[in-house]
Amino acid sequence: SVIVPTKTKDVLQKPAKLTFGLLQKWIEDNHGVKISKSSITQVKSKCGIQKLEFGAKCEIVPELKTEKERLVLEAFRHYGLV
Repeated sequence: SVIVPTKTKDVLQKPAKLTFGLLQKWIEDNHGVKISKSSITQVKSKCGIQKLEFGAKCEIVPELKTEKERLVLEAFRHYGLV
């Protein structure tokens, strides 16, 4: 037999696309730190990622200097970019 969820929250939903706002929210929810779009852009550039999209992969894992950069990289790992 097949069980079909009756409530929307029962279905695991993947976000439609990866956005700056989604990354910022994840970091703030999990670490209590607000991250700017420019911090995300810097890490994205250091990783060699052209666009924020699911399936994009970090070409290199850079050595990051600040805590905010490390948090962005952790968010990238969470969403499968690294």
